[in-house]
Amino acid sequence: MIDINGLNSEQRSAVVNFSGPTLILAGAGTGKTRVITTRIAYMLRNGVSSKNVAAMTFTNKAAKEMRERVGELIGKSQAKNLSIGTFHSFCINILRQYGSHLGLSKRFTLVGTSDQIDLVRKSLEEKAWSNHFKADSLLYEINQCKNWLISPDDLKKGILPRHSVSDPAILAEVYELYERQLQLNRAIDFDDCIFKVVKLLREFPEIKAKLSEKYRYLLIDEFQDTNSSQFAIIEEMATEHLNVCVVGDDDQSIYSWRGAMYETMEKFKTTFPTTKIIKLEQNYRCTNIILNAANSVIKNNSQRMKKTLWSASSDETPIVIAPSSDAVEEARWVASKCIELLGIGFKPADIAILYRSNSQAKLMEMALRECTVSYKTFGGQSFFERREVKIFLGYLRLVANPDDHLALWRVINSPVRGLGLKSQEKIEANALNFHTSPYAILRDKSNEYFKGKTLQAITELVQHIETLRSLTLKTPEDMAEVRTSNYKEI
Repeated sequence: MIDINGLNSEQRSAVVNFSGPTLILAGAGTGKTRVITTRIAYMLRNGVSSKNVAAMTFTNKAAKEMRERVGELIGKSQAKNLSIGTFHSFCINILRQYGSHLGLSKRFTLVGTSDQIDLVRKSLEEKAWSNHFKADSLLYEINQCKNWLISPDDLKKGILPRHSVSDPAILAEVYELYERQLQLNRAIDFDDCIFKVVKLLREFPEIKAKLSEKYRYLLIDEFQDTNSSQFAIIEEMATEHLNVCVVGDDDQSIYSWRGAMYETMEKFKTTFPTTKIIKLEQNYRCTNIILNAANSVIKNNSQRMKKTLWSASSDETPIVIAPSSDAVEEARWVASKCIELLGIGFKPADIAILYRSNSQAKLMEMALRECTVSYKTFGGQSFFERREVKIFLGYLRLVANPDDHLALWRVINSPVRGLGLKSQEKIEANALNFHTSPYAILRDKSNEYFKGKTLQAITELVQHIETLRSLTLKTPEDMAEVRTSNYKEI
């Protein structure tokens, strides 16, 4: 049996009551992960099959930790059969199995943010709107639409996501073109993982019944960060068996900008009226000085589920507030505190500096350099996310693998060749019709599908790619000899 004697009474209740809808209100530092993993282990030790359990978190790191800790309790072999992962990985697995019902290829690819921006930019180019709208702003609006399960047709009917600022007609046009770009690439985006599974569950009752029967016990971590589409997954899959446990804290809901709903706790209670509520309030991480300060601030939020964190710690180290006359003085004060902490034995890895915006980083770095304190910064754009680097890599990928769809569509108009979305869709349609790759269609010398300037542009592109494929590039010097004068925009 799983040892639950080390748990406090509320934690124990959260572990042993695993049937029916349950909402575990877990304050910061209250042993949430221990409760979740012990609950799963307790379920398996009491007759629940590991194949019938699905636990969803919001990061791969959290999912990995959860699986490892469950494995420590019940053995790695049994934990291996558990479905533990992020919402998106869970839904991707479903789409791999059943996505063909929605017209998806089993080999669909998942595009990242930078690729999405490129596809929106191409959509704007189709409408000659590039100088009028920002691709990243429109992408944010499209993502919000998917989070609220809104399609381009819904936009045309006047159905808008919360806090939308774009012109619905413009957004609908770009959204529709963006979806065509995804289809062309045989790809889906991050939000499609959830959006399309909701569509699958709602339009195909037999699939919904099969999945609901398989995953008879659902557990959702960081529930306060769920958005409308993620909540729809829970609702669709749990309304039959009702064995759904959500764990979260509305005081820690900070992702409203990506669709998270602060009212999600109340919505859960309304959707599942027999919900059992368990509050974890004993904090094992902070002192009462810190907790009392936090409680006094957060209690002013009117729309929250009431709870009061407390600690058994007797430490009374005070909180320090250090006002500064300007940002430079503030940065120097932070640097001096770092030196002070290092001087009394703390290691550099023990110290973290958090700031609200990247604009503050420069002053912090300058202050630390003045004090000769070494540091590492995190964040900012990766070198490999720069547009010119991605285009260069796209050419390399296409040279190495002519069947790489995403690489072809990335470089086909870099530099501009006048091969718009309609031409690309025609290439893709012929590739599907003849069961080959788009590049093979372009390379076909008996090409009867294109004429005039389009054919000339295709011929030049193929010549460039084939020239690159014929080169012997074994050393950096070989690469340096390659001239890219024909690719001035790359």
